[in-house]
Amino acid sequence: MDSTDYCKQILSINPKIRYVGIYLKSELTNLIRDGVMPILTVDETMSSIRAAVIRWGSRKSLQHKLGMPHFEMSRYDKVYRITLSLGESNLLLVSTDIDCDILEIESQLEIIQKKIIEELENE
Repeated sequence: MDSTDYCKQILSINPKIRYVGIYLKSELTNLIRDGVMPILTVDETMSSIRAAVIRWGSRKSLQHKLGMPHFEMSRYDKVYRITLSLGESNLLLVSTDIDCDILEIESQLEIIQKKIIEELENE
């Protein structure tokens, strides 16, 4: 399955998911739910992704003491943002409306995360 198909699959998990980005090998594939107005510009999105890659690297630097990081979640006034590792410097980035069951969505994302990682390992 390619990155666009995974983005579509993730959007189908819950109608409260606004945005999905898959950052693989320095390339971004992303989809915004039909009818949703983006909050960030394209440049702001790319800047945010670069910052997420850096933050994820700093989390991994503590894994020898804390264990492997699984996901990071931030709550803003307007959205939740979830970041999951896809190995190395590859990331899955998702934003949702604030009025959602974020833990249920995160649980579903982990299932897809595992599928993507398996596929990458078998390339």
